[in-house]
Amino acid sequence: MQYRMSLKLAASAALVAGIILVGCGGGGGSSGTVNGVTYTINNAGQIAQESDANYNNNQNGLITATTLKNWIADWTNNRPAGVTGKLIILQVAAGPAGAEYIKPNGTTVFTYLSPSSEWIQTRNNGVIETSSMVPDGGQMDGLFKKYNIDPTKDMIVAAMGNGSTGNAMSQGRIWYALRYWGVDKKNLAILNGGNQWLTGNEIAPADFAAIASTAPDNGTHAVKELTADNTQLQATVGDLLSVLPGSDSNVLNDGIMIWDARSLRQYSAGEMSEKGEDNDPDTAGTQACATAYCVPTNTSNYINTFQSNGSRQGHPWGTLQLQYTHMLDATKGYSYKPKAELAAYLTGASDANGIGFVGAVWPGRQWQGLSER
Repeated sequence: MQYRMSLKLAASAALVAGIILVGCGGGGGSSGTVNGVTYTINNAGQIAQESDANYNNNQNGLITATTLKNWIADWTNNRPAGVTGKLIILQVAAGPAGAEYIKPNGTTVFTYLSPSSEWIQTRNNGVIETSSMVPDGGQMDGLFKKYNIDPTKDMIVAAMGNGSTGNAMSQGRIWYALRYWGVDKKNLAILNGGNQWLTGNEIAPADFAAIASTAPDNGTHAVKELTADNTQLQATVGDLLSVLPGSDSNVLNDGIMIWDARSLRQYSAGEMSEKGEDNDPDTAGTQACATAYCVPTNTSNYINTFQSNGSRQGHPWGTLQLQYTHMLDATKGYSYKPKAELAAYLTGASDANGIGFVGAVWPGRQWQGLSER
């Protein structure tokens, strides 16, 4: 279950790396017709999308407030190609005073408060009940009804409201749940940055409202209208076990990268993780550990934490660790760092703060399988 929890973290906020950086490879998917309706089963490569180096140029995926403001100014004429419905903004939390909600117009633009709890579900996997899973079809239909979403026509933007690492995770969950159930990428976006950064930078204070739109709870659409199967977004424990190497080393030529987006303490299984100069136990510090494991100068730095009260902890063999929070710039409302900086992590580089991937073998050069995935 620790492996599953690791995958779930990566599949929400850190999954945005897949939107920003590069698509995964693979051949074409498959399709079939049932009762006259053609359904397509997409593989990872077909689901993935790559951001422009300038986030302002994106019309879906990761968008900026500049783009969103242009849409709101004249939605009918400025909306993205292929989108014919409403603009629906789902904020996972209110923003700070004076920048609580992106202002709706009540006719073509709506902003709803939609907390993370709506986009996860406790489900039984046949052995135990697991929290933070993707909602089932019934729960998704309920959300379409609550917010009157037409998933085939509307543009749905997941926003943080107040910027934070947790809210970045939560907006990722919205994107993930909708994409998993087959919403087309042209109809989905994540707003880059929290309201405290956007106000006065990309959005004027007058473009915010103190209250959100009231959810009408009168929608009539359902997931059965979506004809794409994007369930390849979710890997099972069996999928993971089938690609693991025979030892805890980073295999460079198998076309697979397993990214653990949890904290270093979770990744290292409590194996003596040295705190850095900022006293942050989630990053390797002054001892310049070659891997996640090292003997700390101060034995009080020995970290032992069992997530979800599990009997075992750690990471799958061959996994590389980079906590998803390092993808965000806290000085800019927890917006995502520039694409070039995120891409540099994948070459084995460290950022200006010395943060980079941690793993059993990292050669300090570009991972050879990147172009294949």
